[in-house]
Amino acid sequence: MESNKEKNFVSAVVYCHNEADSIKSFIENLDRTLDKNFLKYEIIIVNGACTDNTVEIIKEYAKTKIGLVISILNLSIPWGAEYGINSGIDLSIGDYVFEFNSSKVDFDWSLLMNMYRKSQEGNDFVCAVSDRRISFRQQLFYKVINNSAPLVYKIGPSTFRLLSRRGINRVRSLTKTVASRKVSYARCGLPMANVNYIANKSCESPLEGEGKTLTTLLLYTSLGSIWSVRLVKIMLLFTILCIVGAVCFPIITGKFSHSANIIAILSLFFLGIYTLLAIIAVYLKAVIDFVFKKKDAIFVSIEKLANQ
Repeated sequence: MESNKEKNFVSAVVYCHNEADSIKSFIENLDRTLDKNFLKYEIIIVNGACTDNTVEIIKEYAKTKIGLVISILNLSIPWGAEYGINSGIDLSIGDYVFEFNSSKVDFDWSLLMNMYRKSQEGNDFVCAVSDRRISFRQQLFYKVINNSAPLVYKIGPSTFRLLSRRGINRVRSLTKTVASRKVSYARCGLPMANVNYIANKSCESPLEGEGKTLTTLLLYTSLGSIWSVRLVKIMLLFTILCIVGAVCFPIITGKFSHSANIIAILSLFFLGIYTLLAIIAVYLKAVIDFVFKKKDAIFVSIEKLANQ
């Protein structure tokens, strides 16, 4: 009965890139789950420049559903899930937003409502966390980012997430663009929680990659500036020792050396360069801390599919 359905408006943002083999089942189950539990909802498909018939399958399904509106946001090129999901969230109007990086599923669909109930406990960000093992590279990334970035909550691999509108607005108010969604959610200060589940290992893993890990580390941590300054300091020390050696050589030996003079001049030259590099490293970190570079995904069109 409709009286038992949740009154909050829910959006589901799904990033797709050549997923014709799984998108039909995904959309059917997503639509069925949302329709069963919510009075009002929307589905936003972010088309990551698909070259197969993923979009055609979605359009065919939309024709069979009376009253269902699916928005297809067509990206100009395959920007990837990180920027694609950001664009889909910008288009969404829900009080709560589910974000899916792909249409691969290794969970039971009842997990969505478990996450929603967790959000009603006061959590603005809820992550679905499976028991799948992750690669050493991912483990290293999470260890570095959790130990180096100023995060309120520790982060890890997650299959998909549920965001409140308050959480989305908070993140958008803190940075010009969201370079890493998970890191941005964990550092904005609003409550964050996980809902663990046992993954169906017979299904392909929906766990997303970490995208541009180096960019994330540079933007959200001080590792780049810290190690740049440290290396510059080492080179400065080495240069100063060269200058001291070049000056002391004729004093100690009592012999004039053209080579020592050349070394001293070159050392002074490099001393100036290394000092300048240290200033630049600190300045760039200050610029990054002040505002991220604007780099949102560019889309070419938005289609509304409605069968009234």
